[in-house]
Amino acid sequence: MKKKQLFFCMGLSAIALLSSCNEREFDVKPSNGHDNAELGKIVLNLNSDASFGAQTRALNEDDYRKISNYQVQVYSNDNPSNLIVDCKYSDLDAVMPSSFNPGTYTVKAFYGTEQNYSRNEFYVEGVKDNVTVNAGNSTSVTLNCLPTSGKLNVEFDSEMTKYYESYDVSFSQAAALGSSTLVFDASNTEPWYVKLNVGGETLRYTINLTAKDEYAYTDAQGNIKTNGTVSKEFFLERNRSYKLKIKPDYTSTSEGGLKITIEIDDNTNEPIDVPIEVPIDWL
Repeated sequence: MKKKQLFFCMGLSAIALLSSCNEREFDVKPSNGHDNAELGKIVLNLNSDASFGAQTRALNEDDYRKISNYQVQVYSNDNPSNLIVDCKYSDLDAVMPSSFNPGTYTVKAFYGTEQNYSRNEFYVEGVKDNVTVNAGNSTSVTLNCLPTSGKLNVEFDSEMTKYYESYDVSFSQAAALGSSTLVFDASNTEPWYVKLNVGGETLRYTINLTAKDEYAYTDAQGNIKTNGTVSKEFFLERNRSYKLKIKPDYTSTSEGGLKITIEIDDNTNEPIDVPIEVPIDWL
């Protein structure tokens, strides 16, 4: 994790990591005249290691670390509408077939529902298509499941209410937001999860401040003002978080000595990693 600290004078003179791992072996039963020596196994190894951070009131991120919550799907590329496997990981013992015919397959694992932006959920997915199964050979598949969103968070210091009549932070510019903005204010600080393009996107935050009258300032033209704005662009990738910690910094002067300190926390935790290893044997 790296932290950056910025100071803005506005004329006012201003994700504990938990991991889990589970491996299941599925014995291939003799069929079509093959004896046991010709048969193999399908082994599915599923790990979940989440990175976004602590639980919030609106969303429990621990749910994304529980292997049993993931949906697993396998289908032939020749017939995508016919799911050979479509079940929760916890039900895989009963659903996984004992054999796969030669051909190309897609293997997928996912959890959650994808939204353009939400405080209640995000989406994690891993897909590998064109997995080739050849006669007499075993094919291993490894999936890396990642969130399709980034996380935005703002923390206001408790002293903000002492100096400011109102304050808020809005985030914009992500393609999924369109003309919408994601807003944080004194009464609404739950994180936002915003869908991002695969390579990440440049977003903008805007901080709007209205100081109390006794902390007004006088600008260069002699005008008394209480309003101030800070705006800055930043880059955010999927499965990364961006957090602003905002606090007041006041020194009494005749011109007004109120400013804000902004600490930026760019979360660089390892991604949610859900590798699925599936040796698929031909019968």
